[in-house]
This record gives sequence, C-alpha cells and structure tokens, in this order.
Amino acid sequence: MTKHDDQGNPPGILDDLLEDILPIINDRLAEAGVKLQQRPLQAAGLFVEKWVVRVDNDTTDNFLDKPWFKTIYDLVVEWYHKRYGSAALEDTASSLLGIVLLFGSPAELRVPLSVAEHDVPGETIWLSLPDNVLPQEDVRRWFVSQPRWGDLGQDDVGCAIDDAKEVGRSLRSIHRSLTEASYRTDNERRLARTIENDLQDAARDVLAMSNGGRLTAVWKLHLATEKSLKVLLCNHNQDYPRTHDLRSLLSCATRLVSESLDPEDITVFPSDAEAVRARYGEGPSRSLAEVMDLYSATLRAAKGYTDLLRRKLRIGGARFLIRRFPWAAK
Repeated sequence: MTKHDDQGNPPGILDDLLEDILPIINDRLAEAGVKLQQRPLQAAGLFVEKWVVRVDNDTTDNFLDKPWFKTIYDLVVEWYHKRYGSAALEDTASSLLGIVLLFGSPAELRVPLSVAEHDVPGETIWLSLPDNVLPQEDVRRWFVSQPRWGDLGQDDVGCAIDDAKEVGRSLRSIHRSLTEASYRTDNERRLARTIENDLQDAARDVLAMSNGGRLTAVWKLHLATEKSLKVLLCNHNQDYPRTHDLRSLLSCATRLVSESLDPEDITVFPSDAEAVRARYGEGPSRSLAEVMDLYSATLRAAKGYTDLLRRKLRIGGARFLIRRFPWAAK
C-alpha cells in the first residue's frame, strides 16, 4: 500500500498515518449520525477508498474480500478501543436486556438476537434468527455476572436455566413480531419501536435495587403492555382510545381480533391511576417479588399481543449460510 506526503516521501508506519487520518474520518461519521459500534468498519473502508492509492501485486477493488484489509481493520479497531474503550464498542443492539431472579436478587441477562454456528471453519457460518430458544444454546452464557455454576445445586441451576429460557423466548418473540409487522403509519411504527425500550428500561430500574427504581419499573411495564395493545389496534385498522386503562384497551382489542385475549394477562397490573403515580415515584412501595411477577406478566401479555400483528414477512427461525470475509475474526 502506498501513499506519499506533500514532499513525495512515503510515510513511515501505517499506524502513524491512521493516527493522523482517523480523527478526521471519525468526525465525519459522527456528524453523519453513524453509531459508534458501526464506525470501525466504515472508517477502515473510507480509509481504503480515499487514502490508499495502490496495493502491491493487488488492487483495492472489492477490498472487503482481500486478506490485506485485515491489517487495516485491526489497526482501526485498536484506535477506536483506545479512544472510546472496549465497552463503548460492544454492539448492545445485537442483544436484548432481560432479568430473572437468582437467589432472591435480580440477575441481568443479555439475550442474543442471532445465533452463529460454524459450517466450514474460517469460511462459512450458519446464522440463525430465532424467535425461540434453540436446543443447542447454553443459556447460562446469557448471565452477565456469571455465578459459580459448579457450586450450585442441580435444582437451582435447572430453575435459573428455565427462567432464563422463558424470558429469552418472550423477548425474542416480541422482537421478531415487531420487526416483521406491517404498519399503516409512521406513528404506529414509532410507537411499536418504543415497546422494547420500555421493557429494557424496566429491567434496568429493577436492577437498581431501590424502591424508586421498582416504582418506575411498574410504570414502564404498564406502558409496554399499553403500547402493545395500542399497536395491535392500529395494526387492525382501529384507532385506539387515548387512555392508560389496560382493561379498556383489552376490551377494544378483544372485539376486534378473532383470537380470544385472556383477561388474566392483565389482572396483576395496577390501575391506570396507580401506574401514573408510580411514574413519578409515588404510591405504595413495591416488593421485588411483586415487580418480578409484573415483569413476567408483561412479557406474556406483550408476546401474545404482538404475535397477533399482521406481518409483511416472517423471518423468525430462519437460517442463513454466510460467507466469512477473510479478515474477519475467527
């Protein structure tokens, strides 16, 4: 790879050249609104397109397929790690935050939205987009803080795994349903996109282990259920009433869709007035057990309601055979 400065002298080290150029590229990507996690690959590509003049015994055509691109990409990733830290580059959008109770305390889960399996090592992989939990998955890896599984009793491990599977199954199903749904308006689409945010915000509030956090979690869980019903009504060409009353919304939805909607799904929810008070940290204290019961009920309800959305396509459970780029991490 060759690039000369204004005096016609080749630069000494590729690292030094990148140190000068990457701040410029990064600023442009930031101004364009590119997410931090997506910038390393785009920055490496822009460097090749704009600054690499020639590659000895090769061309820059289709550079993503070229083994030499790995050298550039690795250096770019290292630069981003130094500037932002490794945690800032983690692609949290590729997983969903969930919680389960583990020995009386909330445990954080990261449920992956895709599952990769090697086909031909180093060449191709199978990529699955599950709406359930795959038989080969070890859900213990979803726990952000890993307990010492070997020191736990078999019943305790089995209970933790079962609970994690139930949460993962619901979160994946809700995600696929919302992704695949056919929306009438942009407002309906925007409303649908906030349902997962509410679920994850509620999980964070529970993890805070404070009464204030549990109260705001009650509001967020109420809101996720409310929005699931309102999106279902919109999806079936029915304007929703401007209310936080889940029972009223469920009644409207029940008259609209042919499938029966179980009123038991919302019996554990507080009234709309109580939920609004919880939004501001007001009202009676909530125990961890109460909020976890509400979390489970919310996942069941949202999963059931979003499953009834009309679809433009169905990709849940699909598998794709993907070719690896030669520079990709093994």
